[in-house]
Amino acid sequence: MTDTPFPSRRRFLTGTACTIALPLIPGCADDRAPSDLIIPTPTPTPQPGPTPTPTPTPTPTPTPARPTTLAADRLTIAFAGSSSSAQYLSNYDGPATSSAVVSTGDGISFAPLGRGAFGKTAGLAINAATGRTVRYVRGGVGSTTLIQWAASHSTMRADLVRAIVAAGGVDAVLLQVGRNDVADRLTGDLATQLGLIRTLIAALRSETRLPDLTVFIGGSQNIGGSDAGLHRMQAIQRQAEMTVALGDPHVRYGFTTYDLPVVDGIHQSEQGQIRSGQRFAAQVLAWLQGQPGPRGPRLASARALGASQTEVTLALADGVDFTPASAILGFQVTDNGQAVPITGAVRTSRTTILLSHGAIGTGARGVSYGLATDPDDLNGVHDGSADRLPMEPSLGIVAVTG
Repeated sequence: MTDTPFPSRRRFLTGTACTIALPLIPGCADDRAPSDLIIPTPTPTPQPGPTPTPTPTPTPTPTPARPTTLAADRLTIAFAGSSSSAQYLSNYDGPATSSAVVSTGDGISFAPLGRGAFGKTAGLAINAATGRTVRYVRGGVGSTTLIQWAASHSTMRADLVRAIVAAGGVDAVLLQVGRNDVADRLTGDLATQLGLIRTLIAALRSETRLPDLTVFIGGSQNIGGSDAGLHRMQAIQRQAEMTVALGDPHVRYGFTTYDLPVVDGIHQSEQGQIRSGQRFAAQVLAWLQGQPGPRGPRLASARALGASQTEVTLALADGVDFTPASAILGFQVTDNGQAVPITGAVRTSRTTILLSHGAIGTGARGVSYGLATDPDDLNGVHDGSADRLPMEPSLGIVAVTG
């Protein structure tokens, strides 16, 4: 597998060659002119690392083949990660308990899932669409970090692997971990976070003897607050999640969490779990059909319109619109890596948004969305589908002078 999830690092906007920006990765500035360099968020000085890994782009991944599951009448999914992964199978009553949705901690004794609004919502939706019993293997451990899960002698990973083996294997893993690394200031540069996620996935596949194990990545929860350093780390973690999901044929981006309601500033409320469970079910059902999963709006391109305005273009599913029309939140514009204040963000067409911001000179202008920022449900960009899919965390768009 190559580290490059798209064919080229060159784009063309209205006949002008644009370079996809890779600001967080060492050595990526070598093949572009200074005026093309985009730095969506300031980052710590990167350490020398392996061959640079490109940032995700809106380029669709190839349609995967329909998976072969372990059994035709059931689907078994393991949950790995920190507190969100644990709470998905333990917090809130959610929908009615059903014998069609069961869980286990040891891989041996399965029982109907009594609590866990996320798990029950997703499981019932999958069962209704396929007739399969949905079995969950619980593996989430609160307060844990990506570093701990990826470690060579990770105790929580070993516990999960034992349960997976005892269950006779699993068809997929839902992995959501990394937010605690940000909160504890353990997040490294992009190459480091990519390495940790890929190491963890490789270890799960090797230790369970399931080399093509499908992994769904749950997006990191918001860090909150106003600490710029933490938000830079959040941006790196979310960028790493998207990059891995777009670069491995057996990894999918499960769902975004930044717009979901929470109860303590971190963890999802019951309604938040129901919505994320619906999003996860949609991704699983698409995977079972051998189809790409549903995707929300993506940042496709951007161009400078003078010193104080930037127009961004979104990629959307055919026939789908987006909201809101004004007071849009979630974008960040930078001038040579430093954030500039955004004074307005309004929709100007079905696919474009006009950002008004502090004056930027002729240097590097960057645009990102949902990485170092925490857009909410009301003012964050969502598509016009019945599912109101949120805009994906995006960055690395060159703003060409209009």
